[in-house]
Amino acid sequence: MVRCGPVAGLVCFLVLGLATCTAHGPNLSSGRERAAPVVATANVASQGPPASPTMERQPPEVAPGELAAAGSLPEVAHTETAPALDAPTSPLPAVAPTLSVLPPDPTPAAPTPAVPAPPASDAIRLPILMYHHLRVLSPKAGAIWEMLTVTPAAFEEQVAYLTKHGYHTIYFSDLVASFDQGRALPRNPILLTFDDGWLDDYTVAYPILRKYGMVGAFFPPTNWVGKSKLTITWQQVEEMDRGGMEFGSHTVSHRLLTPLKRAQVLQELQLSQSILEGHVRRSVVALAYPGGAHNGQTMELAAVAGYGVAVGVTPSAWQQVAERYTLRRITVPYGMSLAEFAARVGGSEGRPGRFLVTSP
Repeated sequence: MVRCGPVAGLVCFLVLGLATCTAHGPNLSSGRERAAPVVATANVASQGPPASPTMERQPPEVAPGELAAAGSLPEVAHTETAPALDAPTSPLPAVAPTLSVLPPDPTPAAPTPAVPAPPASDAIRLPILMYHHLRVLSPKAGAIWEMLTVTPAAFEEQVAYLTKHGYHTIYFSDLVASFDQGRALPRNPILLTFDDGWLDDYTVAYPILRKYGMVGAFFPPTNWVGKSKLTITWQQVEEMDRGGMEFGSHTVSHRLLTPLKRAQVLQELQLSQSILEGHVRRSVVALAYPGGAHNGQTMELAAVAGYGVAVGVTPSAWQQVAERYTLRRITVPYGMSLAEFAARVGGSEGRPGRFLVTSP
């Protein structure tokens, strides 16, 4: 049996060429013991980034109501290039970090713990928000880009809302410690995640998070880092790490993992983790599946490679220890009002057992 999330959770897959399908995998414990790296049949590190993350393909134009009318997403051929970006209709606001006036190595405030670690069978409310691009789109960008993009102004408004209403950003390492050691989480915990390592992680997300005393978890494919003017550099990764941000793996090449052989998957997971840990001070404990695509093998190998958790794109604000390698995330689309954002973050929709659809 294969479980598939609703259409809204699958939209970002289209950009990567494959809708997410989750095969029932084993109930996995955290992978605290890392296996020795394997030599895969293909040298992942030498494949390079997408030919140019300037990027050779555009998402198809989709009318705003077309996805709902279709009821499903069409398949497109997968390539290893990242999506091309239209030029913004207006320049991004000047929000470059001014680290010289910020305190060194900030650590998120540690409020009185109020959320005990849950038993394996229980769900906890922990919204994990998913962002990709922080920029202004062309009016003709299309529905797919609008599902993957938030304006810098809207992002700051959302972060300000979370701060005002008592949400506390945590690290994935905090969540792993809660799962494995019973460590309590702060009241109203939340995780902010950023996929693909675009430059606006550094120029937009990072300074805004610093401004409000929050942290984020960033997932760059290691072969994309520093290979385009549109992606972050290793120097920026290291600066963000020193500034209190967390980094997780999005693999080396950003290829979908589900079609790959076992040795290839393990190399993608281990090599990307090793490369990242050569540039950051914190252990890399979280994996974001490219395109959200995962199955029993990828979940098993995430544990073998030493990851404590992994995230997909199934929408929900509820997490379970038993599903630590299929944690759920909430997409924040373009043009979402602050009231809609508040409802999505604070609502009860998506509690485990209420929304999953099974199919052969």
